[in-house]
Amino acid sequence: MNIYFWNINNSIQSFNLAKDIVSQENESIFIVSEFWDIYDQINLPDSFGFVNDDIHKRVGIITNNNFRVNFEESKKYYLITSLVFNSIKIIICSVHFLAKNKDPDVQKRIVEKTINEINESLNSYDSNNKIIIGDFNIEPFDDSMLNIYNFNSVSSIEHRSKLYKTYQDVDYDIYYNPFFSYHGDLSAGPPGTYFYEKETQTQPWYIFDQALINSKFLNNIDTKECNVLEKLNGIGLTKKSGRPKTDYSDHLPIKIKIN
Repeated sequence: MNIYFWNINNSIQSFNLAKDIVSQENESIFIVSEFWDIYDQINLPDSFGFVNDDIHKRVGIITNNNFRVNFEESKKYYLITSLVFNSIKIIICSVHFLAKNKDPDVQKRIVEKTINEINESLNSYDSNNKIIIGDFNIEPFDDSMLNIYNFNSVSSIEHRSKLYKTYQDVDYDIYYNPFFSYHGDLSAGPPGTYFYEKETQTQPWYIFDQALINSKFLNNIDTKECNVLEKLNGIGLTKKSGRPKTDYSDHLPIKIKIN
């Protein structure tokens, strides 16, 4: 089963491209974010579903008839859903966090508050098969991604056998983040998922689009199929320079595969 995510930057052609992937692949869902400006243009056949928070229109999941994706709960910056694949119940938290472009200090406080809400919600489910995926608007090495009080994520698969991090007699879930590996020119694909040039910073590539996989679920993940994508359905999403084609989005899509 393939799980895709893409911040489509309010592009209806990108939404339709995501829909085409779900139409052609029997076992896939496609999570999109940032569709509030095009919501009224979305037109899906009866054989499709679109599970979303229709108030904030930040995150939604395109599905076909092969999967029933169940809405569980949502708040402004995340959507929690569940589905069953190969008789396994999977909890998927799709996120689109607040960006830093106004006040980084405010963003940090709101992001950490949101992470704590997500952790509290995910801990209430009876399944350890948990995935958090989306546009985090923070890098993999941000303290909010690494700290045990937040997402407690790691870059190495060696933690496959380690189910918890224990600190002061409290057990904290561990999440594996395969997209740590996509930083820079030595990555297996593009050097990031988002390209933005700041006036005061030379480094333009960021890994904002990521997937966190609970360590208890790692044996079900094909880590070789955790990718940043430069093409969808044969259509190139990058320029000759390697930068995203902004008529599709300023973000590149990502994919993970569940066995």
